[in-house]
Amino acid sequence: MREARGNEAGEPEPGARRAENETGRQGEPRVKTALIDDEQVKARNIDVEAYKGVVSLSGFVDSKSEADRAVLLAQKVDGVKSVNDDMHVRP
Repeated sequence: MREARGNEAGEPEPGARRAENETGRQGEPRVKTALIDDEQVKARNIDVEAYKGVVSLSGFVDSKSEADRAVLLAQKVDGVKSVNDDMHVRP
C-alpha cells in the first residue's frame, strides 16, 4: 500500500502554504501606508497584521477618535474584508 502525499492526503503541496500566506498578507503594507499617509493617526504606534482580508490593528493610541480613524482607513483599503480593533487608548 502506498502512502498518500501532498494533495492526495488532503494537504497542500510543499510551498503552497507559503504562497497562501504571502497572498493573505498583501494587505499589511497597504493598510500601514494608509495609516502613515494620514496626519491624524500616529502609525508608528499601531501594528498591522492581515490574513485573507481580515486586518488586525493593535498598539496604543492617544484617543478613541485616533483608533476610530485608523479602523476607518483600514476598512477603505482594497481587499480588506473586516478590521479587528485591538488598540488601546493611553491613559
